[in-house]
Order: sequence, then C-alpha cells, then structure tokens
Amino acid sequence: MNTKYAERHEADDFEMLKELNSLLKIYELGRTPNGYDTDASGYTKGRYVEIELKRRYINVDTYNTIIIEPYKMQYANENKDTIQLYVNFTNDNHAIVFNLHRIGNATKTEYDIPSKLYERTKTSNRYNLPMSNAWIYKKDENNKYKLIQKGR
Repeated sequence: MNTKYAERHEADDFEMLKELNSLLKIYELGRTPNGYDTDASGYTKGRYVEIELKRRYINVDTYNTIIIEPYKMQYANENKDTIQLYVNFTNDNHAIVFNLHRIGNATKTEYDIPSKLYERTKTSNRYNLPMSNAWIYKKDENNKYKLIQKGR
C-alpha cells in the first residue's frame, strides 16, 4: 500500500474542504484520526457531521453518477443520527457533495477500479450515486466556490 500517497492526498483534500466550508458552514471542522471511517468531522445546525473526502481524476460532466464503496454506504446507514457527507473534488475545480441519507435507491455495479493507493486494478462492487442528487460547487475566477446545482 502506498501510504505516502494516502497521507499527502488526505491532507490536500482537507485543505480543499476548508475552502469549500465557507459555503457548507461546518464549525469545529477537523480531520479525523487515521483508521477512522470518515476523513473529517464537525457540527452544523447543532448536528454532528461526518465527511468522507475523495479526489476524482475526472471532470464534473464525465459521468452521470459518482461511485462509493458499499461499506461507506453501510456506515452512513448505521449512523442515521449524524449527517453523512460524501465530498468529491474533480480536476476541473468542482466539488460534488452528497448527503448520504438523501440518496434514495442507489444501484450497485461491479467495476474494474485502478487504485493509486494500492498500486493495482481490482474488481469491486460500488454504489452509483446520481449526480442529480448532488450539491455541485465550482470555483470562480477569484478561486472561491459558488453553488451551481442544488441537490437533495
């Protein structure tokens, strides 16, 4: 496993989350310890929020779904008392945000997935999250995120 890759990208992803947080308005935002089920946490509107961060090497309009591992959906379903966000950052300066409690019926598909973390391609099942359910933000010319699509 390429742990240096994971550490570097998790730190970068958290910095991008901090930029996006001017719109998400999560207070006491912080990184969770290594080995935890999510990457960041905080509070909004008096509720605890857990956030899974993901870097996507695609543009926002490449696919009409974003995939997520089944165990992450299971974790969200087991933690209904908290807000579970799945935040994806794309190559073209977009942030795609899903509230995992508002997905509805996500379909499951088997994919061949190249992994830079594990340095190999593996076949795995993933849930497909419809882009129509996502809140989508784009960085403007001043490098600030702006909401361009409201989700569920």
